[in-house]
Amino acid sequence: MFGDLQIFLLAYFASAIVAWFAVSLAIYFAARIVVGGKASFTHTLLLVFVGVVIVGLTSILTHSLLGSFLGSVLTFLVWLWLIKTFFQTNWFSAIGIAILAVFMFLAVIILLGFILSIFGIFIHTLI
Repeated sequence: MFGDLQIFLLAYFASAIVAWFAVSLAIYFAARIVVGGKASFTHTLLLVFVGVVIVGLTSILTHSLLGSFLGSVLTFLVWLWLIKTFFQTNWFSAIGIAILAVFMFLAVIILLGFILSIFGIFIHTLI
């Protein structure tokens, strides 16, 4: 019924959506801790979607023009600026959200793996 390409594309898009929600949940929980009521899940979904595009383009441009180290620093600053803008906060809170989101992402992935393993679905790689 389905060819190999269709199954591959379905699995790719399904894993991309799961990864989008997992990253969004991690950033949302981190933002709720740091900025409280300013964080909404819909804004976080939009932040991650826009962030992938803008940070990806910034990374390509800065790495090719400025080198690896400076490109990474500027790309990280763009990501912090996006967090700062979307959650209407200051630079220190944006840094706090970014750092805390890493730990929240680990928690979300562990919880998601546990929940999916209960249903008999094993995740070898999520991203």
